[in-house]
Amino acid sequence: KALQVIFPNGSRWCRKKSKIQYTRENLKTFWDNGCTFVIPIMQQLNRVMWNQVDEFEKYWGVGQANIYTSKKKDAYCFPIHADSTDNFLFHVDGKIRWHLYKETKMDLGTSYPDESEVTLEDIVELDAGDLLYLPIGKFHKAEPLEARISISYHFNKGKPNKYPYRREWINWMP
Repeated sequence: KALQVIFPNGSRWCRKKSKIQYTRENLKTFWDNGCTFVIPIMQQLNRVMWNQVDEFEKYWGVGQANIYTSKKKDAYCFPIHADSTDNFLFHVDGKIRWHLYKETKMDLGTSYPDESEVTLEDIVELDAGDLLYLPIGKFHKAEPLEARISISYHFNKGKPNKYPYRREWINWMP
């Protein structure tokens, strides 16, 4: 239900929150045209991912797993931005280039700077099996070099667990 689509202008549609509800045909067209799809909170649908998030939470605080996938090279992704969580990006399939910037959200006071406001610090290319750690507030941008699947594990060390029932959630799964 929480499927998200990232459009060419960087905006995103969320199935759960949007008043607009697209058909399967619309979603197929978005996919074919190079939009990135995000499937958030995947750990609630997969026991292995649940166990991974559970282990990470022992050290990194409350978290979740999101899957990012796109069908082709140069798929539309988020513009340069900084997240409010620490991120571990496990690249599962395909190849992707990450642009990492010197400035942080704390330096600029915004989550979405213009490209002219940030200085490129590094470019990292990930292949299947690679891992990239992005600390909280680090500006970054992804550039798919081919069809790809990535899993992003987001964690916030200082955030209390406002969902104490999560431990029981996994028990219903087969």
